[in-house]
Amino acid sequence: GPVLSMRIVSMPKGVGVDGDLAEWTSAPSLELARQPGLPRATMWIALDGEHLVVAAKVTAGRTGKAPRVKLGVALPEPTLPPLAF
Repeated sequence: GPVLSMRIVSMPKGVGVDGDLAEWTSAPSLELARQPGLPRATMWIALDGEHLVVAAKVTAGRTGKAPRVKLGVALPEPTLPPLAF
């Protein structure tokens, strides 16, 4: 599938894994299929020093079929200390 770039948003205060997207008030990181009546996915991606959080809202549109959304994340390689034997 296509590769899209996304922007990282600020981590909302008090974010919880509860299914409630009310705290995600910033502009989304990514919106797919913004045409009326089509399936739609809206995603927010936030990163702080300890957590990567993804919130998504997926709706079926008038087709009744929910879209499949795959998310792949590529993070930079960590810097490792030099090794000696």
